Amino acid sequence: MVVGAIVLFVMAQSAPCQDTNEVIPVIQMEGVPITTAIENFARLSGQNYIFDPRLYAPYRNRDGKIIPEPLLTFRWEKMTAKQALARLLEENNLYAVPMANTPIVQISHIQHDAGIVDAALLGTDTNAVIPVIKMQSVSLGAALKQLARSAGLKVVVAPKLLKFSDEEDVSSTIISLHWKGVTARQAIIAICENFGLDMVNDSTTGGVRIEWKK
Repeated sequence: MVVGAIVLFVMAQSAPCQDTNEVIPVIQMEGVPITTAIENFARLSGQNYIFDPRLYAPYRNRDGKIIPEPLLTFRWEKMTAKQALARLLEENNLYAVPMANTPIVQISHIQHDAGIVDAALLGTDTNAVIPVIKMQSVSLGAALKQLARSAGLKVVVAPKLLKFSDEEDVSSTIISLHWKGVTARQAIIAICENFGLDMVNDSTTGGVRIEWKK
């Protein structure tokens, strides 16, 4: 059960993170959860990612069945973090799916286009890049409201998105992430695409309403 929520924007003066080509002499893991390994390689390579909720928390196989999260044991030599991430995904039948209009990829069992939203509703992307966006166990609604405030956007969030799920599949209503060099607008788009949310015109406010797809 989720007991807390934190949304933190780190506004340190730093350039957007870029991929590194530094070769790591030895990469060794023993009994490491696959999602932990992905997180480590993604951060080292400067890759912004989000887990497909059909895959993660709790971990699911390709048929959607909840299974124990795979534990990885390996020893690789002379690879960059980017190469290690690509190899890990390939060997475990996972894909890094680019998310339209964002510098973010979705880690998924399925090689497909993420649910596309109408990004034009959010206007021209004139927001400044946020060096670091960190969220830990945040409801989708809280995350979207915080990002909208940061972007100065008129966004109405459906009340259901502000609550944590009471069902076993709590992964469908919470989010944890660590992104670098992403605008608030791009972050909103990625979250909506990843969790299957809709953006529609809100006639009452003249802004955008975000809700579950009907």
